[in-house]
Amino acid sequence: MVAPMTRTSSAGSPSVSSSSPPDVGARLTALDGPRLVALAAAVLAVEAAATLATGPLTASLGELLRVTARTSLAWFLLAFVARPLVAVAPSPASKWLLRNRRYLGLGLAVSHAGHLAAIVAFAAVAPTAFWADREVGTLLAGGLAYALLAAMAATSTDRAAAWLGRRRWRALHTAGMWTLWAVFAVSYGGRAGVSVLAAVLAALIAGAAALRALALVRTRRRGPRRAAA
Repeated sequence: MVAPMTRTSSAGSPSVSSSSPPDVGARLTALDGPRLVALAAAVLAVEAAATLATGPLTASLGELLRVTARTSLAWFLLAFVARPLVAVAPSPASKWLLRNRRYLGLGLAVSHAGHLAAIVAFAAVAPTAFWADREVGTLLAGGLAYALLAAMAATSTDRAAAWLGRRRWRALHTAGMWTLWAVFAVSYGGRAGVSVLAAVLAALIAGAAALRALALVRTRRRGPRRAAA
């Protein structure tokens, strides 16, 4: 998801091709590349200012937790569907996503760092309320997801990927990507029955996984055809 700018990758894999590969070549736009990471930081700052400026601190932190979780989900889904969307429905928009997937992943890292800061602040301000709503399994899964996300962000450069090795890099990013997917799916899927918004987000999360499966099937079908040709 947070991919280095390597030149080769297989369809459906977590790697990303170079910043301007021939098959995804397009003009740079105002939101290309590192500007997306800056946008993620700006959005996080606005979210924090808007939520913390209203109401009691505990309630404001709770709202900040919900808002940053949704924003992180948006960044995640954009990175998660980038490559399969190009495989299934290539368009300027999907190619833009693929070209910028590395930075979308880093945008997720920025947003989720803010979410973690809100978690720590909420736990410090209202420890009783925080721990009453937490289970050990949830904390362990969240901790694993954060550890993998940090490792993915740290290995998002060519040099880091070369140091780690292509096979280990792909294993790390695939595991991290699907761990994050599972955490988001459980989080919103578990509330789909009581919240319309959670149900919509859970459907989007499931749809993203279905899109990746469809792209994988199409890619495997094209392989034998190309070999036969």
